[in-house]
Amino acid sequence: HAIYKVVEELPTANFNTLERLIFHLVRVSKEEPQNRMSPNSLAIVFAPCILRCPDSADPLMSMRDVAKTTTCLEMLINEQIRHYNEKMEEIEQL
Repeated sequence: HAIYKVVEELPTANFNTLERLIFHLVRVSKEEPQNRMSPNSLAIVFAPCILRCPDSADPLMSMRDVAKTTTCLEMLINEQIRHYNEKMEEIEQL
């Protein structure tokens, strides 16, 4: 996916911050039975803050991009959940 190429091109500080934030969102989503925060719900809440358009962008354009940014963030969360689950399976097999 193109989003992973863009993420990899982020400056180191931004990449590290995004990585930690996504890790935290994965931890929150793992508690979905208690908090009702699925990856989709988390993406809806956080995508506008994390993947916002520049301040100079047209506000109407930003509103139209909400679905795209939500989908992108949800993909990142789900991919990290997959990595998390794989790691946990590896640990259990030790």
